[in-house]
Amino acid sequence: MIEFEPIEWVLIETANQLGFDKKTYKERLEVGDQVFSEVKEHGVETTFKKYNPDEPELFARAVIALGDIAKGNPTNIIVGQDVASSGPQLYTVASRDSTGLSAVGAIDKIVNGIAVVPDLYKSIYEKLVPYGITGLSRKMVKEAVVPYAYGSTDSPRGTFGKWFPQFKKEYFNTIPAAATFKDLLIDAWNSEAFEYVWVLPDGFTATTVPTKNVNLRLQLFNSHSYTYVTNEPCKLDKGDLHTKALSANVIHSLDAYCLREMHRRCNYDKSTLVIARNMLRRKIRTQNPKAEHLESLYWKYKIFSMEIAEVIQKGIGNISEEYIEVCLNYIEYLLSRKSFKLISIHDEFMTSPVNCNVLKQTYNTILGELYCSDWLRQVTNTLRGDNEADQYIEPINPNTLQQVLSSTYAIS
Repeated sequence: MIEFEPIEWVLIETANQLGFDKKTYKERLEVGDQVFSEVKEHGVETTFKKYNPDEPELFARAVIALGDIAKGNPTNIIVGQDVASSGPQLYTVASRDSTGLSAVGAIDKIVNGIAVVPDLYKSIYEKLVPYGITGLSRKMVKEAVVPYAYGSTDSPRGTFGKWFPQFKKEYFNTIPAAATFKDLLIDAWNSEAFEYVWVLPDGFTATTVPTKNVNLRLQLFNSHSYTYVTNEPCKLDKGDLHTKALSANVIHSLDAYCLREMHRRCNYDKSTLVIARNMLRRKIRTQNPKAEHLESLYWKYKIFSMEIAEVIQKGIGNISEEYIEVCLNYIEYLLSRKSFKLISIHDEFMTSPVNCNVLKQTYNTILGELYCSDWLRQVTNTLRGDNEADQYIEPINPNTLQQVLSSTYAIS
């Protein structure tokens, strides 16, 4: 995996705030270095006024940090890294889709010996141009693709019009597993169901309850009345409003799991891990059904969660020797490096430039674990009540796994 010095991460952040976030790191460093040279020669204020960024306050933060660095002063800037196409990326990785992995940045696409920055929206649009579609900005394409990734067709129909069938075809050709699992989960809707329940690798239980809007009219004592809208559980026939929810909710729940794991592994509490390690080493077998449940999820889904450290603060229950060893390996690895503050907003993770390399490697590691897991297949089959998902999961390829772990732009 590519790594940078802290000053280089600040230069990358500077370029990102000028709209170069879809350029290669080499190009971003060149832009950032140019701004840094201007700061050193002309000062912070003059340099800031020269540019017209989309988010001036974030660019100002970067320029001020460069000014501090130029003077040899400490800076408290945080650097953000965005996940590439987060929902489709998770669908693609969890299904081990060899066709789509490079399109969502999970593995590098090498052109002329250089890893290129993934741009799912640009890739799909370029495949549509030969059909005669022109004049669409990246923003317009993104605003059509993102809702479609989670089951909505209104936006892409409005954007692509008569070319909507061609869009569906090229979306599938670019990320086939993401398109397939979206459809499998939409088709999982059961008109007789009152709720849908599935479990994440860290034991979190996700629930989707079909509801309908109900207007309630209340009469007051002074003869005035008012009406408000509430939701109440109900059965919904397949095809009704809100019956595509599973395609979005399942992958959003996985996205949330990845976010929780990022915080557990980056912003961990040292005392919590030390206590957990002691409990495991001493094998304090105090009754602990939660720990046993997490172990069962580990073997079932073939993916590990650091939630176990919180759960075993007073004892490890009847977990197996094999699982104890797995837990100790993870805890020892985390304790071998310092904990650091992590801030997250949706699919962007921010930290000090000193910690950006570790942040990047942690995310890649979680993607690698997801690549080896069986979570998406099992959850999809459970919600559908069949084994339809089995045929869409590719076998684990050790070489591909190494590429996922060393990806340059899965998060950047």
